[in-house]
Amino acid sequence: MRATRSVLAVTTTVLLCMVSLLVGSGPAAAAEHGNRAHQSDLTAQAGEWYKNSYTLQCLDDSNEFGLRVYHCNGSNYQNWYPKRWPDGSIELRNVQTGMCVDDSLQFGLRRFYCNSQSYQRWYWRSTGDVNRHQWQNQQTGRCMEASVAMDHRLRAATCHLSGDQFWW
Repeated sequence: MRATRSVLAVTTTVLLCMVSLLVGSGPAAAAEHGNRAHQSDLTAQAGEWYKNSYTLQCLDDSNEFGLRVYHCNGSNYQNWYPKRWPDGSIELRNVQTGMCVDDSLQFGLRRFYCNSQSYQRWYWRSTGDVNRHQWQNQQTGRCMEASVAMDHRLRAATCHLSGDQFWW
């Protein structure tokens, strides 16, 4: 009797895992649900991506090219762990490289080893449109800005209501 219950419990667990994989994960599900990038409650989930409204390219980080915007391709270089801090700020840690988005007046916008400092804490500011949010740095107050003209580079600049600073 005990063996039958154990087999039944294991079978049920395996089936539930298979159903959750088929229904709620993977690139197809992410694409179908917009990959959540525009939801207001960012939590510590893998696989978050952020697309710039002006360039229509994704926030990307790799050891070869560094922090940049690049054509969205679903790679882990474009997936981020958004860690929400108690003060409402968010740390953006790249899934592939493990590096964080960092901004300081001395070094500018860059990728850097995660250290929980305010240079790596960002606010996901709403502009009133679901496809127009800004990443504003807690320490510098500047916003993340993308430009194809700058060879896919990112920079931090004074926040303004312009497409190069809008993310979704």
